[in-house]
Amino acid sequence: MPSNPQANVTTGRIYEAVITKERRGEYLGHRAGDPHITDEIKARIRQATDGADMAIIEVGGTVATSSRCRFWRRFASSSSKPA
Repeated sequence: MPSNPQANVTTGRIYEAVITKERRGEYLGHRAGDPHITDEIKARIRQATDGADMAIIEVGGTVATSSRCRFWRRFASSSSKPA
């Protein structure tokens, strides 16, 4: 199965993208928050799985850490497609 660089997403890359958007003013002067993190996760999943019939997504790390909660919330809010 072929892969691409967008298929490797880390928490650091997610936060970096959101912080960059916040600094550019893309959130209309508001502070970045959970909805922005969730939206970035959705966008990254869409980008990495574009044109794929199936995707296997692994969420690593310790489940109990607060940094993983956003990822788990994202998966819990979608049944089978990253809308």
